[in-house]
Amino acid sequence: MTADSGHPGLAQRYYRASLSLAYVGDSRPTYAITLRSMSAQAVRMGHHRPAQHLADSAIRAAGRSAPPPVLAYLHVQRALTHAHNQQRQAAVSDLARAHRHHERGSGQPGPSPRIPWQGWSSRAPGPCSLWATPHRG
Repeated sequence: MTADSGHPGLAQRYYRASLSLAYVGDSRPTYAITLRSMSAQAVRMGHHRPAQHLADSAIRAAGRSAPPPVLAYLHVQRALTHAHNQQRQAAVSDLARAHRHHERGSGQPGPSPRIPWQGWSSRAPGPCSLWATPHRG
């Protein structure tokens, strides 16, 4: 909302705070979704290469065991960044992955729409090994 109201710098500070809280709270999905949101902001600002880097980082941060709705959400964003960078095949591939994750996530028990990080538990050995993109505070 802050970025949408013309304050992208303030939005970046909020995103950094969110990354810190997600890291301290051991919430990989929240960390990944924040990186995805940062990627979306970069796309809106016309910074397509950094947007793709953030989308890639979001998928790595989520890990393969993330809930399917989270993975679908992340892959859709990465598909968008591929499209903006003229990488058609990669965009189509990510859309197909998003569709598969969406299909796997549909019908799971829980409220509708399912809160992506509901019921998440990290099985990683420690916070230093959790994310592919470390937060610099």
